[in-house]
Amino acid sequence: MPPSAAVAGIGACYTASIASRLLKIALLALAAIALAAGCGGDGDSGGDQTEGLTSDELLQQSADAFAEEEAYRLSFEADIDTDVGPAALPPTTPLGLLAGLGTVSGEGPVQPPDASLDVAADFGPFSAQANITWVEERLFASLLGRDFEIETGDAIGDIDVGAAPRALLRWVQNPMETGRVEIDGVNTVELTADIDRDAVIDDLGPLLSSGGVSDDARAQLRDAFTRGEIKIWIGRSDLLPRQIEVGLALDGEVEEFNLVRLGLDAKLNFSEFGKSTTVSVPDDAQALPLDDLGSILGG
Repeated sequence: MPPSAAVAGIGACYTASIASRLLKIALLALAAIALAAGCGGDGDSGGDQTEGLTSDELLQQSADAFAEEEAYRLSFEADIDTDVGPAALPPTTPLGLLAGLGTVSGEGPVQPPDASLDVAADFGPFSAQANITWVEERLFASLLGRDFEIETGDAIGDIDVGAAPRALLRWVQNPMETGRVEIDGVNTVELTADIDRDAVIDDLGPLLSSGGVSDDARAQLRDAFTRGEIKIWIGRSDLLPRQIEVGLALDGEVEEFNLVRLGLDAKLNFSEFGKSTTVSVPDDAQALPLDDLGSILGG
């Protein structure tokens, strides 16, 4: 084989590997969003509904207001810092997927539980993009000019974006009002809260290991938990969250996961609530098992 052909073949395999990796990371992103996201609406009318509410009451009523919403637009960006131990991590494992990832971002319409997000991931010197669509418990991916219906099997659990606020409340400890600011033209109340490390471990454990979290690993994760904060900006006129920022860090060896450090800083914004958008699937998408994605694309 001529050198140029060999290089082209290596490049094709690497591109396919990145594409496969991006799709699986996008699945993690969707799962994380279902665990950690809130929601937001448009407009600023109806007076100030936050008056007289404690911080705990404000969070609860915000979640209740979200549960009544049927459509919105989500954008998110997350910076991820992962350091693993000396043992090699298979790229099909959650931590293997996260290793080497710098940022992941996405944007698109959500009509719980359906969603269609344009997702981009930065792997340092390389980046990749894909559209991920979840409709009626079916997953579709469009990347490298091709459309696929991904047969995920047990790779991910049920995704229910509509259940997000209840999950978010599980993470919050000691909320306090820290300001009243304007977000995208809407008057909001800013709440700052600590993160309940046990709730985080319960919710993110499946993203660290498909085999669950043992008691020893749980104790090590709790000891490694060095930072956890959530900020939420809630609309004063309608009690809908407009923006959420989450920051957490695990710094300490967790032998079971071959993990040394994990940092996450994420920002989520929400808009166009009540604006219905049809979440449609690609035409003539090719059925494809998740594990076969790399080989089908040439990897």
